[in-house]
Amino acid sequence: MNPVPPSFTSSRRWSIGFQVALAAVAALAILVMTNYLAARHFRRWVWTQTNPNQLTSITLSFLQSLASQSNQVKVVVLFDKQDPWGLYSSVSSLLKEYQLACPSLKVEYVDYERNPKEAVLIKERYKLFFPGDNFFKNMVIFEAGGRIKTVYEKELFDLDLSKVIQGQSKEVKRTNFKGELMFTSALINVTENRRFKIFIVQGRGEHNPLADDPVVGYAKFGTLLKQMNLDWETISLSDREIPTNCNLLIIAGSQKRYEPRELEKIDKYLKQGGRLFLLFNYMCLPRTGLESLAANWGVRVGADVVLNLKPGTSAQESTTKEEIIITNFPASSHPIVKPLLRGERLHLLLPRTIEQQPGMGSGDAPKLEVLAASGVNSVAVTDFRDGAANPDPFRDRSGPLPLLVAVEKGALQGIQSDQGSTRMVVAGDSLFLGNLLLDSLANRDFAVLAVNWLLDRSRLMGGIGPRPVQEYRILMSRSQMLAAEWILMAALPGAVMFIGLLVWLRRRS
Repeated sequence: MNPVPPSFTSSRRWSIGFQVALAAVAALAILVMTNYLAARHFRRWVWTQTNPNQLTSITLSFLQSLASQSNQVKVVVLFDKQDPWGLYSSVSSLLKEYQLACPSLKVEYVDYERNPKEAVLIKERYKLFFPGDNFFKNMVIFEAGGRIKTVYEKELFDLDLSKVIQGQSKEVKRTNFKGELMFTSALINVTENRRFKIFIVQGRGEHNPLADDPVVGYAKFGTLLKQMNLDWETISLSDREIPTNCNLLIIAGSQKRYEPRELEKIDKYLKQGGRLFLLFNYMCLPRTGLESLAANWGVRVGADVVLNLKPGTSAQESTTKEEIIITNFPASSHPIVKPLLRGERLHLLLPRTIEQQPGMGSGDAPKLEVLAASGVNSVAVTDFRDGAANPDPFRDRSGPLPLLVAVEKGALQGIQSDQGSTRMVVAGDSLFLGNLLLDSLANRDFAVLAVNWLLDRSRLMGGIGPRPVQEYRILMSRSQMLAAEWILMAALPGAVMFIGLLVWLRRRS
């Protein structure tokens, strides 16, 4: 009887070993080549329906310009990773987006709870001071070229206290995350060398940039200018000339008439290449003199108020809405409204019509573009007897009606100008940038875009606003919760054990 030959000869074992080694080398080579190609051709895919950390055009354009510069920006995240608000994950995820858009951005994370020694060094390096009993607090520090800007935790979100005040709940919730708004502002602050000076006119009933009044106050707008790395101060034209270092003049919601010499100062400033942000509202329907000034530059300010007819009614029924939601942006290519053509809307309150002055559309007249207009259901009411609007279908114009315009005119011949062309943005409503409506819809974005265009900060033409904090809740009954616990704690582990038992029995047999 011949002996049974061995299943594996020596040569066969060597052959199998060589094939396995060759396969391992090939797999390693594929892995190396894949990583090499991925490093040179980086691509990212977002699998969620919306990316909560997607950067806006203003941030991306700024980061692209920053990446082309030689100076580096260092960011230190001094944060407790277990903070009760859960901000650390939002901050770190957002900063990763910044780094991907600008590789020269160096981010360092320091958890002062786990690394107190390193946190002390950060405190001494940046000369940080913490009042009270707080030895440390959550913050993000931006540093470039010796300039430092600190963004504190409380600046990164808004709180909703309405239900707590009403006694409906004891839980305080975050409503908005303002990370991109604050981080981009800080980056501009530490990297931009030029400082702009803005003067806000006071003395004729204008909105006060220091007032916290919920409707007519402009404190939020004043804070927004600071966040844009812009210095501002108030000015009274009755006793002072417009300074030569004025980069932008803002006149918002004047309610009293200007003296002729005050109007002459503004007109002289504009002829020298000045920049003006001029905002009217329904409360200044008595002429202030600014209407005539605007007319000299090709802008007609209507002595009317634009109202929206409610759906299903006619002008004869005079059923109207005071709020105007703007979705019509005629000058689609203009830098101010171009970033808003992504379904954004503006929220105005009782605006006046702003349009081109008749007979000013030829020759060397200023170039006027309508930025925003009302809808087809709007009417421009001119009759306000007994304090109430009285629409007249035979007299009042119907929509769409122009409400915001941009004006530009080249330097005047024979007049020396350091700023270049004259630029104006004229709005038929000033309340939409007040404390109440600034954060409504895209109002804040429009303010940023308009100011940047007026200052000719073309690389910052975009908009950033607070982002709502999204909550996802799974509502389950007690029986459903009990069933879920049994599935997770018993059924799934039991299924794995049962399959393992079947495999063992199969091998035994």
